Amino acid sequence: MNATTGTPLESLIVTLKRSGLIDASVLTQAVNDFRQQEGGSGPEDLTNVLIEKELITPWQAAKLLKGKHRGFFLGKYKLLTLLGKGGMSTVYLAEHVVMKRQVALKVLPHKLVQDSSYLERFHREAQAVAVLDHPNIVRAYDIDSEVDGQLEIHFLVMEFIPGHNFFELVRALGQLEPLTAADYIRQAALGLQHAHDAGLIHRDIKPGNFIVDGAGVVRMMDLGLAKAFRKDEDFSLTVANDEKVLGTADYLAPEQAVDSHNVDTRADIYALGCTFYFLLAGRPPFNEGTLAQRLLAHQSKTPKPVHRIKKDVPVELSDLIMRMMAKDPKKRVQTAQAVADELSAWLETNEEEPSGDSFAQLETPTVESLLRSNRGDGNDDAPEELVDFLSRLDSNVMTESPTGVSKSDSTIRRRGKEPDSTVHVTADSSKITRRSSSLVSSSKSSHRSRRTKSISQFWMWGGGFIVLVALWLMFSGDGAEPEPNSPPSPPVVEEDPAEESLEPLSPIAGSTITVGPSGNFRSVRTALLYVLEQDPSKARFQKIELAAGQTFEEHLAIDNSGLGQFPRGFEITGDESNRPVITGKNSSLLSLKSVEGLTVSNLVFDAANCPSAISISGYSTGTTFRNVAIRNIGQRGIQCFGVSGLAQQPVTCENCQFESDQQPVVAIQFTSESSIEASFSSTRHVQIRQCRFLGQFDSGIQLNEDLEDLIVERCIFQNAQTAIRFAGSERAIMGALICNNTFYRCARAIVIESSQVDRISEMSFVQNLFVENPDGEVTTRSPNVSLADIGKNGPPTRLNWSTGPSQTASEWLNIFEDGGRLNVDDLEFVSTDRESDNFLKPSKPDLRSPVKTPFRGAGFIGAVAPR
Repeated sequence: MNATTGTPLESLIVTLKRSGLIDASVLTQAVNDFRQQEGGSGPEDLTNVLIEKELITPWQAAKLLKGKHRGFFLGKYKLLTLLGKGGMSTVYLAEHVVMKRQVALKVLPHKLVQDSSYLERFHREAQAVAVLDHPNIVRAYDIDSEVDGQLEIHFLVMEFIPGHNFFELVRALGQLEPLTAADYIRQAALGLQHAHDAGLIHRDIKPGNFIVDGAGVVRMMDLGLAKAFRKDEDFSLTVANDEKVLGTADYLAPEQAVDSHNVDTRADIYALGCTFYFLLAGRPPFNEGTLAQRLLAHQSKTPKPVHRIKKDVPVELSDLIMRMMAKDPKKRVQTAQAVADELSAWLETNEEEPSGDSFAQLETPTVESLLRSNRGDGNDDAPEELVDFLSRLDSNVMTESPTGVSKSDSTIRRRGKEPDSTVHVTADSSKITRRSSSLVSSSKSSHRSRRTKSISQFWMWGGGFIVLVALWLMFSGDGAEPEPNSPPSPPVVEEDPAEESLEPLSPIAGSTITVGPSGNFRSVRTALLYVLEQDPSKARFQKIELAAGQTFEEHLAIDNSGLGQFPRGFEITGDESNRPVITGKNSSLLSLKSVEGLTVSNLVFDAANCPSAISISGYSTGTTFRNVAIRNIGQRGIQCFGVSGLAQQPVTCENCQFESDQQPVVAIQFTSESSIEASFSSTRHVQIRQCRFLGQFDSGIQLNEDLEDLIVERCIFQNAQTAIRFAGSERAIMGALICNNTFYRCARAIVIESSQVDRISEMSFVQNLFVENPDGEVTTRSPNVSLADIGKNGPPTRLNWSTGPSQTASEWLNIFEDGGRLNVDDLEFVSTDRESDNFLKPSKPDLRSPVKTPFRGAGFIGAVAPR
């Protein structure tokens, strides 16, 4: 029956409309359908229907039923459910409103961010954690903030990993088998060593801070914020309120309880030993008495050896735990790497053949199961200041229903698929690799089987979201994703690479390795191999310098997709005034997979006989190409597969030149491959600055995948068919800034092919100069697109000039309304010769005077400052 105005049902409908969670037309249709059905007419009945249709989540429904229409959006993220709440943060499962990627958002309390010293310390340490990239560390994507009046909210965007932490595993399975526990701690130690190498101490190692995903890979969480969250660096010896996730005191090194200021990495070794003890014994080393008594036990007592508690634990493992837990830090195992090495050797020695036993099935939670398990009662709200702040609720916000991650195989392999922590440098069919000595061969690990206890009712123990409450209550680091891209074909070399000597031909001076006729090595490939043979902890070498003017016929491939030991901050460079040339045939001249912090500079790539000059894929945080020329492009200049940087450390191409007179050729192409996992198949945080695209390119820059945060500025595009092409009818674009570029005699300057305008936002065009672009400056595939549609939340589009006229075609996007000019007929350049230093430099100051406030440092229109 129909409800009358003012009834609880009508109140709920009003709240739903105000919330912005559901598109108005979709909500109207759903309500009409509900009123026509039999069997229910109350507000709870309506929310149940909306949940079933996946238009809202149970957590959202509980809030809506209490009349709350705010608190569902934070910036560009829609909150799906509350994962956990503690004194230091509130954590939500959220979905990017455009990219539809599920993440975990940690919202920091307003009272703490008001402390400027705390906030500075938090950002400093969070940025340090964000650059960690290792298969055994959960990844932090970004740090962001929102301001609303007097209120400022800071939050972290983190990788969402459905899985089970060590505590939940032990609670469900009981004491773990020695082989399983040893492998888990081995993986944990590898992640911990990576953090230690970066100068970070975890200081909160415990079972709740390690998660095992559906593939059996262990990832470390909550890295770094234990320190950042301690006001004035004072350490609080209190147990977590939720005793189901054991408190810090049960895993605290003796010296850390006395003075947390001066602990070193060995405090983490102690805590990891306690965690190892827990996996095998089913309890921490000292589990009786009050908090003070347990802390005192860590100071003065020796725990019962674990092999006396669990009879099948080998004495070797029990002894290792005791050495990890030595009271005196000097008597402990000194590094996490040493722990991993010892466990790797033990695992190899104790390899088991498959027993044929079936594995118990352990269901890995998905987004869907999390949302359905957390209905809540509407009283789990964040602090009032946060509720007041979370008010991005207008109906223009994306309102599609949450999309869950695909459910993985529910069988958790006890050994798990071994993440390849290898750095590969390849140059021929005799692929040369350098493996971390701590790793066990994945071909062997896949043959191990483990007997487990049945836990078919595991996720009835308190709900499937418990592990994520533990997961996000502090801070997470980064995980990495290998990038599929076939290794290059063999290069043409004069000698058998397998017989090349890695001994320098002359002494190496300082941190720079020289390559050339009189250099330390004759080939770049050999120099790279030599770098990888060195102790990574010493990081002596920082640069490979190629001899001026020399030509090197080489194909170079650096595969760091297993997050191995290729050094960050490394540079491959040449002489700026006489750049060396790299050339070759049949495959990419340079292939980079998940290589971070690398700078390639002052080089020329001759790609006449190659499908692409450079191939780059995966996480490439901070990787930069500077003053590089790519000539004679045959197909692609730079081919990018799922390339991702960070907001503070983008992937950068600056002061580079791309040349080709062939078609169809693309200078820079961003694309994905079907084998790339969906979460990593978009381009993120890329900047292209002060580059020249010269020649008959089909596209200067072409984006064939979803995009987040692209900046193209001060670039020159000459004679291209399309200068910048956002390809694909269903692409999501979240943040594209096109500013201070000159588009000279390109048929089309910018083309936006996406037909889903509601998936485009923060797209801005500022201070660009368009010269003789007959088919339009900015065109769209969807008619009647407006800047309001695609530019929301981005810098305002303004001050664009063009020599062309206004167009009436519905596909033409008018970017000239705010301070722009059309039909500019008095434009002159100092030179139109692309070899000239004054190429496309305006000879009159007209393009400078309209700019009253410089944008990103540019007080003029176009790529080149006028005279």
